[in-house]
Amino acid sequence: MSPHSNIHSNRWFWFVGLACFLVHAGLIAHHTYYSASRQNSRSFPIRKGATLENWHNFLDLNRWDSGHYESIVVQGYRDPLHPGKPRENIQWYPVYPLIAKGIHLMTGWRVTLVFSLLSAVFSLAFWVLLWSPVARKVFGNKVVGITSIMVICWPGAYFWFAGMTEPMVAFLLLSLILLWFRGHFGAATAILGLGTGVKSVFMAVAIAVASMEAIAKRPPWIHLAVKAGLATTGFTLYGTYCWYHFGNFFMPTDMAADVYGKKVSLLAIFDIIHYAKHIWQFNGMAAFAAMFFLLLAALRYIPPAIQEMGTYRFFGGPWQNLSLPLALWWTALAYSAFCMAGDAYARFPFMSMLRYQTVNIPLFLLIAMQLRAYPWWKLILLMAPVSGLFLFWQNIFTVRYWAWQWVS
Repeated sequence: MSPHSNIHSNRWFWFVGLACFLVHAGLIAHHTYYSASRQNSRSFPIRKGATLENWHNFLDLNRWDSGHYESIVVQGYRDPLHPGKPRENIQWYPVYPLIAKGIHLMTGWRVTLVFSLLSAVFSLAFWVLLWSPVARKVFGNKVVGITSIMVICWPGAYFWFAGMTEPMVAFLLLSLILLWFRGHFGAATAILGLGTGVKSVFMAVAIAVASMEAIAKRPPWIHLAVKAGLATTGFTLYGTYCWYHFGNFFMPTDMAADVYGKKVSLLAIFDIIHYAKHIWQFNGMAAFAAMFFLLLAALRYIPPAIQEMGTYRFFGGPWQNLSLPLALWWTALAYSAFCMAGDAYARFPFMSMLRYQTVNIPLFLLIAMQLRAYPWWKLILLMAPVSGLFLFWQNIFTVRYWAWQWVS
């Protein structure tokens, strides 16, 4: 293929990314503007006593956590009536609302409109990056295509347009993975530093990255410590802010424990009885399915790798030559295990698991890599009924979420 034709081929795939974004947004728009409107009027309930602007965006999906982010933008974390005590919104990390506030102050746009813009921008950025030449070189066209179908059809796909951090998290995770395998380690560390100020789950991802680097490259401990410190910059700065104003570095975690009964426990990752007890609802089912698949993937990848390369070198040689499936598995495991440990024993067990797994991009990519060996006709036979079932539930969940029912 000539360089000229290769350029045109790459441009064509950028348009595929745009098409995926339009299909994704179009599906959610169908659920809200057609399905939801058939069940109720287009006016939607506002919580009693709400003092902020109406919680809605162009898809009428700004609910729940989106309102807390809005309160951070409008009112901040500190409660002027109770000095030294934070608002309940201290549980939500500051980078996303800081970006929204910056745009709000520069443009004067309503906060909910800014959330709509951020949802669209980060969703589009994710899709364009997923179909970019860089991603297709790392994963292959088939893996990218399968991943696209899973992301679009996932029952919780409406969270990408709900005025929350999900599309930003997905974009950062994908950027991080690609930066690993392109050898841009400084940029990968910067992504982690930013991510830990967006959502606490990036702390687990940062630990996974540090452990992989320690095994693969065996750098001096001082270098690893410095990188780990830079990779957790967002978390450290936010904790320092909480300590300075409220006297508690871990105030977000303590507030979540008080409000939602969240009890962080590593036992939750292995508590089979607890999974079984809640598997009947989608949050518990999503938790069980993620951990069960990761267990099967571990049985497939780790023993052969250890046998071939040795116990302490099973990730391979230089950083850019890491085993891609193993790196994805370890990152997806860290992401999922962190979510299980924090939410499994909450007042509402696994209360947000469907939402968290909606943007577990390493997990989607890993599943796609397992499916790529099948010919397309087998993939269609396998994925068509599953995708149809997922789209059915996606429609139901989107409508319920639109009607202020917590279904994630």
